[in-house]
Amino acid sequence: MADKDDRCPVGLVKVNKLAAARRQLDTAIALWFHDGDPVSVLSLSYAAYEILHRLYRNAGFRGLLYDSQHMQEDQRSEFCRLIKSVPNFLKHANRSQGEDAEQWVTFPVTQGVAFMLFSIFALRKLVNPLNDVETAFHVWVRIQEPSWFIEDSAGDPFPVKAIQKYRNTKPAKFLEDFRKFMGS
Repeated sequence: MADKDDRCPVGLVKVNKLAAARRQLDTAIALWFHDGDPVSVLSLSYAAYEILHRLYRNAGFRGLLYDSQHMQEDQRSEFCRLIKSVPNFLKHANRSQGEDAEQWVTFPVTQGVAFMLFSIFALRKLVNPLNDVETAFHVWVRIQEPSWFIEDSAGDPFPVKAIQKYRNTKPAKFLEDFRKFMGS
């Protein structure tokens, strides 16, 4: 994962925004593939997406999760408020008056999937090619939820139809086989 440009003295880590986002995303994906803690998956995937969304917009692109063309303008701010509410609850200790350790939040364990997937969409435009972990997640979601994808899969390293046998396979087994296939 480390580039030769990010070497620094022992005990220090040198990272830019893109590298930080990719490290957070890759950790979230690895946790997700191994049925890890959903709070950690959501927190890491949200942090990665926030960085990548900003980098994507700064590069002149539009159309990710917060600014999708498939959403009516008058519904966008409410959608963004809703999708950010749980990750912000996990991230900030002082957002609302009277918040204390007894306050609870409920969320679907799959909420981090959206942040991971849209992070990958951003990376495909910003730094293509994806690394093996990012590619594995992208392919896994394409296999499991083909209706989520509008574009053709021509950019994928292999045709999704060729690996449909993984549709009912546990994510960790898919990742293991994918890594063997990719030689990593």
